[in-house]
Amino acid sequence: MSTWTLETTAEDAATALRDQIRGKNVIVTGVSLKGLGAETVRVLAPYAKTIILAGRSQAKIDETIAEVKKETPSANLKSVILDLASLDSVRKAAADVNALGLPIHVIINNAASPQPPTLTKTVDGFETQIGANHLGHFLFNALIFPAVLQAAKEDKGFAPRVVSVSSGAHAFSGEINFDDPWSQRTETYNKTAAYAASKTANILYTRRLAKLFKAHGVLAFSLSPGLVRSTTMGGAASDAELQSFGLLDAQGQPTVPELWKTLGTGTSTQVIAAFDPVLKDKSGTYLVDGKDADEQLAPFAKDAEKEEKLWQLSEQAVGQKFSA
Repeated sequence: MSTWTLETTAEDAATALRDQIRGKNVIVTGVSLKGLGAETVRVLAPYAKTIILAGRSQAKIDETIAEVKKETPSANLKSVILDLASLDSVRKAAADVNALGLPIHVIINNAASPQPPTLTKTVDGFETQIGANHLGHFLFNALIFPAVLQAAKEDKGFAPRVVSVSSGAHAFSGEINFDDPWSQRTETYNKTAAYAASKTANILYTRRLAKLFKAHGVLAFSLSPGLVRSTTMGGAASDAELQSFGLLDAQGQPTVPELWKTLGTGTSTQVIAAFDPVLKDKSGTYLVDGKDADEQLAPFAKDAEKEEKLWQLSEQAVGQKFSA
């Protein structure tokens, strides 16, 4: 499609890809105002057939819907309550999606848990960040996957896609401890390492999903949006933490300016991942600035044995398999 650059915004991408977006049913998780998910909904709204907004708070979903409707009154927006830190909530949200009876062309796994300063657990006993960012999405995707396969059968001109928002932070300290991946037996905790591990899980999940469902015509991509300080997640890291990662210098200035994004440029890659036809032969890849960036992956994030092991452990943890 277009030549994507560091300056490409989500609106630029949606405009360029509008013919691919038209007629598609899309789910976006994590849709609070001023976040990447809400921006995704905003730019897709003029073209998509249906957008399902999935989030923990109906009030926050309604705020986003109201803002999007101001710009695109004709947008067909639906909502489901989804708390990724509760498997029961995930099951109910998936049932609500399935009750709509729609083929699902794109799932955008955008939501992410805030980084708690001390060890916290989900309702089901998993460390909060990997529990919500990975396991919650894993179960949600598995339960609505028949609707994705339905889209693959009904629309031969478009391969359905599962897009998972990861992070370049996975490479700093994100190796998963497979002896205790959900931190159920340990009391040691580092919020940054836990976040990074959850983002590694997003990548491994994507790579395994792409392999398992290639023959069914379903594509999967993970991505890094860059660092968007204006969002809740982007503002979670202190200057001292960013300096420890080498992202800020001693004076608090960015050391790698291209990693720092506005809301628009930070959201662009998930729009591109969801709809760019150029990517159809790149399923499983990790994207940065709309392009294949597998060379930026840490070795542990592209290990085939780890992909398979995480998939099996995830199925066991949530008690659900993907149906083909």
